[in-house]
Amino acid sequence: MFNRSGLVRGTAMLLLITVACSSIVDPALDPRAVSFQPPPVYTRWWSMVESCSGLQGPLSDVSWYQVPGSGTVSYSGDEVAGYWALNNNRIVLGGEAILDGSVVRHEMLHALVRKASGHPREYFLQRCAGLVVCGPTCVADAGPAPSIDATVQRVNSDALKLFVSVEPTSPSATIDGGVFAVIVSATNQNSFPIVVTSTANGPGNTFFYSLLGPAGGITGSVNALDSSMRYFAAGETKRQYFDFSIATSLGPRKVPTGSYQLYAGWETRGVTLEGITIGP
Repeated sequence: MFNRSGLVRGTAMLLLITVACSSIVDPALDPRAVSFQPPPVYTRWWSMVESCSGLQGPLSDVSWYQVPGSGTVSYSGDEVAGYWALNNNRIVLGGEAILDGSVVRHEMLHALVRKASGHPREYFLQRCAGLVVCGPTCVADAGPAPSIDATVQRVNSDALKLFVSVEPTSPSATIDGGVFAVIVSATNQNSFPIVVTSTANGPGNTFFYSLLGPAGGITGSVNALDSSMRYFAAGETKRQYFDFSIATSLGPRKVPTGSYQLYAGWETRGVTLEGITIGP
């Protein structure tokens, strides 16, 4: 939604987006759903999920359905952003989630892991963390996080080296249909592990972004729903992908063409990138 400052607040992905996985028997297909051909960017997203997971399979084997004009799809009596069905190797999405990369890649990961149910921690919270959304249900399915030794140093975000990039570097409607990502990286440069504590009550935010341009701005952040998000092994880098598409007006995950300033980072610290050109 728009607030008084003209900013569009992005979804706090790990907190609010609900996705579902499969069961042994495929749920009935939402009667509103229609088939669709995966857009060009799905090829790149599939390769990214193959790379992070270490698993491989043909994207062409997956069948795709969406519920036009809806942010959710019916799944066994619930409304979810999307789900993967094992028997038909079918991914069904709310129409508004078709270009929501973290949701789509979550379902792609299910299609590669090919487990009838659950969210294995190894894939959803370790190998592909930051590339796929993992909300409360996903975190609960993954089971308890590994215990962290009390002797591991607790530090604030000043201990992290931050880096921000845009992929592709010059977004355009001619590349992947205008879909691009802001990638925020945080690195523990120490030769020992650390836990980055929160300055807020509750889980607190980790990665965030603020993208400001001629039409206003859009912001978003990710909550630390799992303690593993704040643990960094020696030399470890964590990355978060925020996906956008070029549109005629500003909206959630949508930005019009123009020149933008990006400020992004971890919790209260950020890095600024000036002069990001989003072309037609």
